[in-house]
Amino acid sequence: MIISLLVTLTIFAFLFLLLRRVLTGRARRQELGEEIRSFFQYALLFALLIIVNSGISGVASRILEPADLLLGDQLQLARNTAFVVVGLPIFLGLILWAKKSYQKDPTERDNFAFTTYFALASLISLSLTLNKGYEVLISFFGERGFDGAAFAGFLTWATSLAIHYRLTRRLISAELSRAQFLLASLITLVISLTGLAILISTAVRSLFPQLEEGALLLGSNPLIRGAALFLIAAPLWFIYWIRSASKDEKSPAWLFYLLIGGIGGGLAVAIIALTTFFYRFLIWSFGDPASNEAAIHFDGAPSAIGAFSVGAISFFYHRAILKSQREVSRNEVVRIYQYLLAGIGLITSGIAILLLIVAAIEMLTESGTLYGPQSINTILASITLLLVGGPLWLITWHQIGVGYQVSQEIEASSRTRRVYLFALFGVSAIAAIISLLTIFVRLFESLFGTGFNVSTIREMAYSIGILVTTGVIAGYHFKILKADRSLTPSKIKSPRYILLIGPENSAIQREVENITGGVVEVLNRRDKIENTWSIDDIRSLIETNPGESQVIILEESGVCSIRVDR
Repeated sequence: MIISLLVTLTIFAFLFLLLRRVLTGRARRQELGEEIRSFFQYALLFALLIIVNSGISGVASRILEPADLLLGDQLQLARNTAFVVVGLPIFLGLILWAKKSYQKDPTERDNFAFTTYFALASLISLSLTLNKGYEVLISFFGERGFDGAAFAGFLTWATSLAIHYRLTRRLISAELSRAQFLLASLITLVISLTGLAILISTAVRSLFPQLEEGALLLGSNPLIRGAALFLIAAPLWFIYWIRSASKDEKSPAWLFYLLIGGIGGGLAVAIIALTTFFYRFLIWSFGDPASNEAAIHFDGAPSAIGAFSVGAISFFYHRAILKSQREVSRNEVVRIYQYLLAGIGLITSGIAILLLIVAAIEMLTESGTLYGPQSINTILASITLLLVGGPLWLITWHQIGVGYQVSQEIEASSRTRRVYLFALFGVSAIAAIISLLTIFVRLFESLFGTGFNVSTIREMAYSIGILVTTGVIAGYHFKILKADRSLTPSKIKSPRYILLIGPENSAIQREVENITGGVVEVLNRRDKIENTWSIDDIRSLIETNPGESQVIILEESGVCSIRVDR
């Protein structure tokens, strides 16, 4: 057992050091011995945090429920007591050691192991606080009565969360704690909106008594469950987002949370819910529903309304924040968001066109009548997807086009745009080849078997639809790619490595990475200089020595470069 533990720790230490080398820059790297020391110190501290908190919550639960003190599981009580008696002194000793290390060397707060410990400890404490808090509220308002074990666990992990939150704000820089706070904001946002969606769907369901039987699908007491989720997560979202992360620097990580999580995620949920509800409505009004009873057919409508409501709330709230930040410039995160929405709209519209082609083939090959119930449902599904996906793609693609007109060269050479276009070509090519093979396999099976007839065409409907749809999409975007290539300047021969020495400027660093594709690092000069970086000067130096790894230094007189081996 000891050997296996040592092997496991060794593997984790190796992975830790590898991750450390990848994620941090030169300026923050430590001597190897210090890195190994810090890994084992904070890994042990993290393990003891979980052990001690588990022991404290277990012992506290027995005290809060005296009836279980002697009648409960004695082995579990012994284990929890041992966790506290043995683990707590060691845990406090490690904290004192970490405190002395910090006092001796204040740069300890930039230590990768130090920041990783606080991130993991905070997120684990947050997760268990949410879990135990939810159980406490459910037991308090439900039929089970007071749950001492859940309440003890909630108090223990909520205390741990509060302590680590305060220490993180005090000891760790905003740059290093940013990802932790944004991830916590996203977790609490999703749980809060889930609870709110359940509350809204339950309220809507109560307005239609004929749908009451469907409430069983949500389990017992959906109102209590929704309220519990919202009440336990919303205050924590307020602390992490409103009080902390929303006031942070408008970094790419901040924009990623806002655009992908808040706006993009909310819009995706709202679109899916709206599509589901609208399709059910069209099927009921014009199609062939599976059941003639409205209560059964529209049973999922309250859930769709709840999901649409919270999706719309998230979308408009985060979009209002984005609009208030006038200084936010167009960067790769904004492009990722726009091309992601454009891709969702394009895929949705493509599926709509596919279903329309399938419905047309079914109508033309239907025997006896012009069309049947299945064709009607297919057409209605196509109309639903087209009405939802078409406007999304048109609006988003128009926004992309506006940005393209402002700076055609930058947009044409954008990595996000190239990934979007080539991903479309790749997916379209694969789908077209598979469809073409399917069509010819089915064609030859018919020719060599029963003979070619209208039923053969009907069986090929989806393959024909995929082939036509992907051909149209690929052809349109090929014209766009061709226009981009005419605007893209000749590519600089990519250097393996560029080191910029001067004032730190993340925007310049990302732009140099974009135009070269090489590894770019920045070292901040401690002496103050009046001059600032110029991307044109950097580009000129790189073009002078194409393919060469360089150190580019910013001086008062301008920039100079030194070629190096890397």
